Amino acid sequence: MSRLEYMLSNETCIVSEDVSFQGEVLEVPLNYALLMKVWNTPRPDRNSWDHSGPAKVGLTVEVDEVTRQYILPVQMEALIAGQHVLREARWLTDVPWLMSSRCLAQPVPFAVGPG
Repeated sequence: MSRLEYMLSNETCIVSEDVSFQGEVLEVPLNYALLMKVWNTPRPDRNSWDHSGPAKVGLTVEVDEVTRQYILPVQMEALIAGQHVLREARWLTDVPWLMSSRCLAQPVPFAVGPG
């Protein structure tokens, strides 16, 4: 894997990063600071109260010298826990090879702070 792109739901890339992951099975950590840039970007399909809503993550992968991009939908949600707002991204995909990864099969919390 060579690149991660953090996108709006219309696939406009807000921010990206070059990465270097190799192997048959990958656990790809998301960059929470970059995910927060998408969270804070004005989006027509976000909730105006808590900024929750859909987004996408693009993965650029090379297998056998063929480069492909996979664009996966995520749902960013705000959850209230006492005096804190927990923000998380949930992957919305049924891709079996992807869902076998613990990293992507579970909600990904990306910020915790006072509400």
